[in-house]
Amino acid sequence: MDLTQWESLIRIGLAAVLGGAIGYERATLEKSAGLRTHMLVSLGAALFMVCSILIIQDFDQPGVATRLDPTRIGSTIVMGIGFLGGGIIFRQESRVHGLTTAAGLWVAAGIGLACGAGYFIVAGGSVLLTIVILAAIRPMEKRVEGRGLRLRQNGPNDIA
Repeated sequence: MDLTQWESLIRIGLAAVLGGAIGYERATLEKSAGLRTHMLVSLGAALFMVCSILIIQDFDQPGVATRLDPTRIGSTIVMGIGFLGGGIIFRQESRVHGLTTAAGLWVAAGIGLACGAGYFIVAGGSVLLTIVILAAIRPMEKRVEGRGLRLRQNGPNDIA
């Protein structure tokens, strides 16, 4: 069954909505990449994936030995998002900021690729897992960081 342009548009729209779910969580924390950024990354990844599938459909000729691979565009998206994510990460004194946001963009791209390829259950499940990781794990992470601060403040090298 061939992918139609209308079904392609549905895939791209769903990718934007699912990417927006992750972006909403980031935006509520006032992170540098929020709702629109995550939506655009996911939409863009889906667009590239859908276009890759459509191009193969248009140029694949029965009986002609051609090798067309839709995953090649997807692999370049992974590298491009790495570059975009690198622009979000910065260092301030001894702390690094933006790693989680960059990872969220990377996941949003993967969700876009999944939507573009038509794997809606995988994409939706990935959004749920991502939101659980971003929101539910945060309190646990804060407790671990809090313990580390107390240990450092009361360490053997501290001068009283």
